[in-house]
Amino acid sequence: MRLSGRDHRDTIFSLGNLARHLNEQGRWAEAEALELEVLNLRTQSLGKNHPNTIMAAANLARTLAEQGRVNEAERLELEVLEQRRKIFPKDHPHTIRAAANLASTYMLQGRLGRWKEAEAMELEVFHTSSKLLGKEHRDSLHLAANLARYLSEQGKWAEAEKLEMEVLELRTKTFGKEHPDTILVAGNLARTLAEQGRIDEAEKLEFEVLEQRRRILPKDHPHTIRAAANLASTYMLQGRLVEAESLKLEALEQRRRLLGSDHIDTIRTIADLAIIFRLQGRLKEAMEIGIQALNAHKKVIGIRHPYTIAVEANLALTYKLQNKLDEAESLLSHAVDVSIEVLGTEHPYTQTRVHDLISILQILQNGEKVAQLHGLLYNAVELDKTVP
Repeated sequence: MRLSGRDHRDTIFSLGNLARHLNEQGRWAEAEALELEVLNLRTQSLGKNHPNTIMAAANLARTLAEQGRVNEAERLELEVLEQRRKIFPKDHPHTIRAAANLASTYMLQGRLGRWKEAEAMELEVFHTSSKLLGKEHRDSLHLAANLARYLSEQGKWAEAEKLEMEVLELRTKTFGKEHPDTILVAGNLARTLAEQGRIDEAEKLEFEVLEQRRRILPKDHPHTIRAAANLASTYMLQGRLVEAESLKLEALEQRRRLLGSDHIDTIRTIADLAIIFRLQGRLKEAMEIGIQALNAHKKVIGIRHPYTIAVEANLALTYKLQNKLDEAESLLSHAVDVSIEVLGTEHPYTQTRVHDLISILQILQNGEKVAQLHGLLYNAVELDKTVP
């Protein structure tokens, strides 16, 4: 007599649990294979619109997103959200979670208008969750942390810091200092501090995050690697370039091995190394891997993604130092145009790129375009004054 088979509900439940454990270990390819099997089995036995089937689809979508496959994740999460809206009320926790997951994917996609769309969606579900579950509920804290990320990506660093500080305090009180959720928001806060130029505070917090990750997780877990890479970025800002290069090279080797050469984390590490080489005066190497990083970003996430824009702008600065001013002007002009479209003229990154472009145009004695860009900056300042 067969006690249970692969399609028995207890077996499917166990497969789902195993996939979750693999996910927690950063073994996303293995988790994906199991989650896909669970989704197929639940679809066959329960139907496509059963809550357990929808949950399996949502889990698979998050695993796809972790692997950088954000367009696949978006399609699945849109379907999950529609299904949950048909079954549950708009303010049901399952519906709220589906909307929050979709908002997270919108941010990862970095498409025109997606971040503001994601922020609006996250703000709505955050208020709904806080009202229903309370601000200290785990889901509400997760939503608040996500909202802070959107604010940070839009250059609203003071607002992001305030929210991250609040989430960090509540998570520390509720879950403890070394809970993964607490460590995650501490890492996010550190990056927000670094963006505001408070690099010593950022370094102290990132070093603590890395030590915690190493105590709890294996050295080659994606979250441990990310903590080391973030600390390296802060070392770079401090001028500790040898230490930064060492950590980034180690992260690159680990990410290539664990995530693959086309994963967004891998190609971003290559872009970071290009910046380090430029700061070290290794301009030929910086140019070579800067071109490699730009081509990889265009291939994986597209030319209009904020990360791609940043890589293009950084390569332009390398060309400038090589006295390749025409190439630098061409690249940076494009980066500025796309940055204005995607991030807006008031975003700090856009304004930095405009200033960098002005410095190149002044060398090229293009006074007309310099005047136009100064006007753009002036209008951005005036616009910022009108924002409450």
